[in-house]
Amino acid sequence: MRRTFFLLAIWLAAGFAVPAGTATSARADLKLCNMTASRVGIAVGRKEDGQWIAEGWWNIGSNSCETLFRGELKARFYYVHALDYDRGGEWAGKAFMCTADDA
Repeated sequence: MRRTFFLLAIWLAAGFAVPAGTATSARADLKLCNMTASRVGIAVGRKEDGQWIAEGWWNIGSNSCETLFRGELKARFYYVHALDYDRGGEWAGKAFMCTADDA
């Protein structure tokens, strides 16, 4: 089976705000932007407290952005998988994560 890949521009928007002179946690949001002409579906995987977690699907319209996680980001790495709803294809990397169809 041949897969068709499309370009999905993903931006990690991190806004760190720590008041001067304090030792508090930094705030960082995870924001993804779809800079294609298609609607896309996004799934995210991460390791948190020693457990693998997969979440999805977020629907992001053409040329728009969506904040998936607000506040402190707990995982070191976030793995993103996206599907092109309009033209077909997917955006994926070399990492493989197994998921279940139920909650």
